[in-house]
Amino acid sequence: MDNIVKKYSTDKKIKFSANITRVSVYSALIWCIVAVLLTSILRDMLFSYINWFFGGTLLVLLTFILAKSKRRVILLGILVALILVHLPGSYDISREIKDSMNWLSCIEFLMLCCDQKSLNKIQGYLERSETLIKYVLYIYTIELLTIMMLPSAYTYAWGSRVFTAYNAVQGTAANCCLYIAIALYYIGVFNNGIQNARKIIQKNLFILFGILLNLAAIIMTQIRTVLFSVLAAMVLFIMILFKDNVKRFLVFIISGLLGIIVLLNSDGFRAKMLYSIQQLSFAGFTALDALLSSRPIIWKRLLTYFWKEDSFFNYLFGSGFARVYEINIVYGNGRNINAHSDIIHTFIGFGITGLSVMLIYSFRMLSFKTKQDWLGSLVLLLFAIIPEAINGIMMTPSHVYSVLFIILVLNILHIRRNTRYA
Repeated sequence: MDNIVKKYSTDKKIKFSANITRVSVYSALIWCIVAVLLTSILRDMLFSYINWFFGGTLLVLLTFILAKSKRRVILLGILVALILVHLPGSYDISREIKDSMNWLSCIEFLMLCCDQKSLNKIQGYLERSETLIKYVLYIYTIELLTIMMLPSAYTYAWGSRVFTAYNAVQGTAANCCLYIAIALYYIGVFNNGIQNARKIIQKNLFILFGILLNLAAIIMTQIRTVLFSVLAAMVLFIMILFKDNVKRFLVFIISGLLGIIVLLNSDGFRAKMLYSIQQLSFAGFTALDALLSSRPIIWKRLLTYFWKEDSFFNYLFGSGFARVYEINIVYGNGRNINAHSDIIHTFIGFGITGLSVMLIYSFRMLSFKTKQDWLGSLVLLLFAIIPEAINGIMMTPSHVYSVLFIILVLNILHIRRNTRYA
């Protein structure tokens, strides 16, 4: 009898310990994301290593969660080995480390988004901690409102004021605001359910205010690529809110017209559009170059010199991310910029090997949701795949964090729809 009691007690302790570990890892992951966002948007006011500490911790937590699969462990081991191989001959070691950490973190997030068991555990923790997370998001919204009223949170670009919060990179501010808007949206959907989504407006005015405030901040950053993600979120919101197709169509049209009016009244967006039109008169500029703000010229330059100056080994395994900046500085009039496309940035940095990994998990995530319904596929295409191709989201991981919450929203809708019609 004593042995049986002892065995039961031991088994219970092991089970309790496993549950504590599981909860602590997923809870730490969520709060680490929040910490990265807060320190990103206030980075110029804080020591930058605080932001890097939370970013590094997030990478460790993701690796720990994904380590349950031997195949993923081997794959991540190969990618880490490539990073170490590129470091000694890197043009800029600090840049190499920074981009490699961001890229690896994003790849691990894509892996996480394709793992239904991990998504269920994250969703379970969010359900248990929904009230606490909601109030943290409220505090962030009040903080953002305060920052938006401070003149020092703006800089001048394209002939107008641009909101950067307290981060030197406009894209970081835009993607942090995008994440918070999607997280608030998730809380609203979770609170009210798919069949009563109108209560998001009726009973959660502060959530609606927070979403609109973050969208206003995104527009003030003048980062156009993020608008694809905003459009995706709007599509998802309208599809939930309205059941009648005629109403959906009318709301799409009205929302689209209002969006166009708001953008045309923004000095920065208007200046960018005028500059794009002026580019058509430049020698060698095509309509596509003008439409994409000279990105095709950057892509052509990078691929041309990478193909001419690097070896077959580099085509397979890359030359390191710092090589992108080196080509742009040497052959692009000293412009120290990234590739503005995750496809090209990854190909030069990690070769065909890294590019294959990125594309496989990107489209696996897309097909993962396509199996559920066409809406998930359309939303993820607009929210993640298009920005990934024409601008790049790997170097600003906060955009990828938003993808996680969009998938969680799609999960809720899929589960409730199946339960409703079962």
